Amino acid sequence: MFTRILLAGLIGGVAMFIFGAATHLTLPATMFGVHSLPNDAELTTPIRGAGLEHGFYVFPATEPGLEKDPEALKEWTTRMKAGPIGVVIYDPAGQTPMSPMQLLIEFITNALAATLGAFIAQRIVKGFGRRFLILTLLGPISWLTISAPHWNWYHFPADFTIASLAEETLAWMVTAIAISIVLAWKKKSPSPVADER
Repeated sequence: MFTRILLAGLIGGVAMFIFGAATHLTLPATMFGVHSLPNDAELTTPIRGAGLEHGFYVFPATEPGLEKDPEALKEWTTRMKAGPIGVVIYDPAGQTPMSPMQLLIEFITNALAATLGAFIAQRIVKGFGRRFLILTLLGPISWLTISAPHWNWYHFPADFTIASLAEETLAWMVTAIAISIVLAWKKKSPSPVADER
């Protein structure tokens, strides 16, 4: 059965990868809540001059121990209320878009997620319908634990957050079909005629 789980995870990973590639290559980025920054050079030039390393940055800036300094906390709170606020994922080195390594990592993570899903589905529930349901629910479950908190605490935009819910749910729905089919495969038992011979 372990081999069946690995096979289901591999096929499920392929299904998830193809679904992601098809949607992101055929649909505009704005449908996923991703918008291009106008005149981005005006912002990236001073950021590059700041000498920042690759990382996840927030503004207004916070410092360790901010809550212990009432004046600093008051100033930061005022800036938060007044805006603008935001997060920046910054990489000064840049990278090749859609590189083979990125595609490979995407497929590996998809296959690992599908394999874990196949293990859960095989161990917990039986039957195509129940497995399909439990695997499809992994989409909104992952959204509730990752994307929803990002929307709540880091102020990710609503369109991006809603698009993530739709994408995660549909991706797991497609993957659930593939995994459930593989787990439902049954070996053909030898025919009586063949046994008599």
